[in-house]
Amino acid sequence: MNWGMGNTSGRAGQRISLQVALFFALATGLMQPAAAAPIHPSAGSARFSATFIQLWADHWNWPQARWQETFRHYRALGLKEIYLQWTVYDGLNYYSPGVDTIGAVGQPGKTAPVGVILQLARESGMAVHLGLAFHSGFWQNAKPGPQLATYMEQQYRRSASTAAELARLYGRDSAFAGFYIPEELDDLMWPAGQPRELLLDHFARLSSELERLAPGKALTISGYGGARTEPARLQTFWTDLLSRTRFTTVMFQDGIGVGNLPLAYLRQYLDAMKLAAMQTEKELRVIVETFRQVDGEFNGRSFRAIPAPFPLLLPQMQVAAPYSAGGLVAFTISDYLSPMGGDEAARGYQSYLDWMTQSL
Repeated sequence: MNWGMGNTSGRAGQRISLQVALFFALATGLMQPAAAAPIHPSAGSARFSATFIQLWADHWNWPQARWQETFRHYRALGLKEIYLQWTVYDGLNYYSPGVDTIGAVGQPGKTAPVGVILQLARESGMAVHLGLAFHSGFWQNAKPGPQLATYMEQQYRRSASTAAELARLYGRDSAFAGFYIPEELDDLMWPAGQPRELLLDHFARLSSELERLAPGKALTISGYGGARTEPARLQTFWTDLLSRTRFTTVMFQDGIGVGNLPLAYLRQYLDAMKLAAMQTEKELRVIVETFRQVDGEFNGRSFRAIPAPFPLLLPQMQVAAPYSAGGLVAFTISDYLSPMGGDEAARGYQSYLDWMTQSL
């Protein structure tokens, strides 16, 4: 979800070609729209149990009161888990005020956001999945070519070193639930042959190292699809990856917020992901995009999104709910479904709370 606050380079092509791809799929009979999900206020399973947090430089300046307000809203919504998208973004780390083992700098003299989040999660009875190191040039560098093997080796070293430092600092924290891989994948970016073998080898090696560092903890990876991806091909890609790695959980981003998929086609992709997860004995969770993108690379502007109105968000949640183990994962509560996200997000937050009350 790195596109969620301004990095759209991995998604622009899918967004631009969506209408063309859907036309082709319908014309050739490859896809048929799924029946609309009925809306039942009592559908309690269609609830968020987790949210992502994307850390940015400004989070180093958040006062304790703002973090406490964030968790107050999380508790009101009944959240149980938090996924930190990353703990290192390029040259800035969020877990140490000083310089870490890969040369990423924190903010000297300030309290690291990761430690604050773990403390408040522990006090709130929540679990935290720690994302590793993300490189903003991932989509530009992780392409077929002679440089790919070198780049993936660099990524492995950054991720493994970050995980080792996180395990040292927080491995015994009762709120630590496991690691999350910030590089999000789609099969079209990794054609069969050497590029895909490099990818599979990379994640097999990394997941084994993460398992060694945090035995018994969750190891989560995520991906997305779009109208250019055939569901059967998506299933094959993820079956191959999950069968070669030690990940315990795979997440699928629903793509509704960024326009990768219309809701009517989402079930076919979730069916494919469910089969891949079942065949490899992994857990599947679904990420629901709680926003609607209105600007981005598709129109030559910086990324901008607005909160999804709750009447549109609820059907989205109900389609995803039967597929998502342990409840739905929101991207993201603080930005798009909380009073902290502005007036529209506050209205959605209240609508969600009202709906939860009616569901009891």
